[in-house]
Amino acid sequence: MKVSSILIGILLLAGITLSFAGDTPYRISVPLGLDRFMPVPEKNHPTEQKIILGEMLFFDTRLSRNNTVSCAICHRPDHAFADTHTVAIGIDNRIGPRNVPTLVNRAYGRMFSWDGNAESLEKQVLLPISNPLEMDMDVDVLVERLKTIPEYKKAFRRTYD
Repeated sequence: MKVSSILIGILLLAGITLSFAGDTPYRISVPLGLDRFMPVPEKNHPTEQKIILGEMLFFDTRLSRNNTVSCAICHRPDHAFADTHTVAIGIDNRIGPRNVPTLVNRAYGRMFSWDGNAESLEKQVLLPISNPLEMDMDVDVLVERLKTIPEYKKAFRRTYD
């Protein structure tokens, strides 16, 4: 699974606009007041297909062990990609130790998660997926699950082949 697709989808949902035209693979339009030179991994530039795939993944509950929790359940678009609860509520109503941070402008971050335990967004996105209090999904099992879903097989091929 390409974690970058989830991240690029999150950027799109968080108000950062990516457009594609001509020879330029992407153009980033950011809200007023933000640095237009958003850090992007050198080997992971945004593409239209990555954004489409990322949005699919962000809203898909099949990323959780029992198919009930998606990224968007906690990072609610209607609440600045954060949550309304004091602390996170994950799979099977398990209670997390902290509240859900917003995803808005996280592409500009240098440390990720409340305790800074992820050095990049690409590494951070795996933490809630595998956390037993959040999505409780083994990442290797998730990859195999996604390979069996026709729409993802098609989307990953279109995006990365």
